[in-house]
Amino acid sequence: MIDIGSNKAKDQHVGNVDFIQSTLFDDTLEKGSFDVILAFNFLYLLEDTSSAIRRISEFLKPGGLFISKTMCVAEHSRLFRVLLYTMEKLGIAPYIKFFKIRELEDFITNENFQIIETAMYHETPLRRFIVAKKM
Repeated sequence: MIDIGSNKAKDQHVGNVDFIQSTLFDDTLEKGSFDVILAFNFLYLLEDTSSAIRRISEFLKPGGLFISKTMCVAEHSRLFRVLLYTMEKLGIAPYIKFFKIRELEDFITNENFQIIETAMYHETPLRRFIVAKKM
């Protein structure tokens, strides 16, 4: 995705954007230096969601945007949740936090964000887009 974004920016003569791949706890990144941070398909894999979202907030400039797509497994059927839990315990799936939509939104707003837009991905509550602005 980094290559695709970089190539598209180059092809369209866009010079005011940088694409990087890093971790949330990379000490070489400057706090308050990002306009937008995307977090797609990984918040539900973290055991400490609050620390991750707090770190994202630290990296964003005031007014910066945090855009995430996150599975909200707790909104899915009980059978699906049991299947995922069993797969995790058998070692064939990673740890998955079973978010409810409201719980995910609370994690975000508790870390100095205002949610400005939400949407379902492909009309299912299982995947939730959230756009939040750092206050």
